[in-house]
Amino acid sequence: MTASRKWMNAAMLAGLGLMASLLAAMPARAEDAIPKFDPKDMVPLVHGPNWVDLDGDGKRDLVMKARSEVNGPHSFSIYSFFIFADSRSYKHEDHGWDYGEPPFRWNAVSFSGEKPPPDEFIFSTHENGDCLRRDLRLVITKDNNRQSNSYVITAERDDVDNYYNPQPVTFVVYKLERDKELAYGGFSFIEQSRFQTKRRYCSVLNAFQTELGLQNQDRALNLDYEAGPMTPTTSELMEPTMDTAAEQTGNRTIVYYDDEGNPTRTHSGGNIQWRNNNPGNLILTPFTRSMGAIGRDSAGFAIFPDAETGLRAKGALLREGRGYKGKTIAEMMPAYAGLKDDPDKAKRYIKDIGDFSGLDVNRESGTFTDEEWDRLNKAIARREG
Repeated sequence: MTASRKWMNAAMLAGLGLMASLLAAMPARAEDAIPKFDPKDMVPLVHGPNWVDLDGDGKRDLVMKARSEVNGPHSFSIYSFFIFADSRSYKHEDHGWDYGEPPFRWNAVSFSGEKPPPDEFIFSTHENGDCLRRDLRLVITKDNNRQSNSYVITAERDDVDNYYNPQPVTFVVYKLERDKELAYGGFSFIEQSRFQTKRRYCSVLNAFQTELGLQNQDRALNLDYEAGPMTPTTSELMEPTMDTAAEQTGNRTIVYYDDEGNPTRTHSGGNIQWRNNNPGNLILTPFTRSMGAIGRDSAGFAIFPDAETGLRAKGALLREGRGYKGKTIAEMMPAYAGLKDDPDKAKRYIKDIGDFSGLDVNRESGTFTDEEWDRLNKAIARREG
């Protein structure tokens, strides 16, 4: 072999080695980070007690899902996980003190964190009318040794400028562990991985189904809206109607009727604010009926005869409603938007309302003029979508 050929072979081998090193150093593609779960392994969780063996010991454990309905668009559900297991003695790491076997067998399961505060033993959803912005799925798999493994997959979509504009969804995968460093209290869901979707979604229900093949687990909530936003136009706000009744007749279809029972118009598609003439996404209650609501949809949201009536009802809630009357925008908005437990997002929401309305967010609302209330109501409608 000639010297030149030997040099060429050496250079080729070096190049291949360099290429292999570069490929090994390249970050994994986003799609490679997406975990693969068999949809048949998903455990549907409905509102109420869900009895399921989480830790594979053959005993029934409990997943509780409960609901908090508020008179507005941001109702939510809460999940909490409890495991019935044999208790184990606890020994202090620093002093070696043996506390013995605790007398209880029901264990509250936390999420990642060495010593989480109480609210990290629960997971809450976040809703806005048609869109579910935060939720989870429970998947229980069997490995080759028939060992049971429980995973919780959470999904959350940011709101950015309003709740209806589609955004990427971030998934986080947790695995149930016991007696691990981060398994505070014995059991914990420890974070395994996280990834963000390339596609944008309004509702995480659609993200779960499209990205992971995991279906809607609770048909009582079908917040899978994906159509483009549709809000009332100025002309619609200025046109009161004579409709006296309304009902939902199909998926996202509202039919309005006059006082003789004749259908007058149909709102189909769009978002819930437009379909229901309900810019505040208010629930049907005695209060909203007193403010002119003429019906309700399948999710319990009030239907108003026109958008102007719905806008007045939202304004009256903020002016006179318990928990709102006399407070500042900065005090009202976290409760109204369902963000009391998320101060960072609440701060951004408050700033948006102040920017959109031009009002001082720290000024008591009892001093607002009618024109300023109108600006506040329209700013909230803009922020909500």
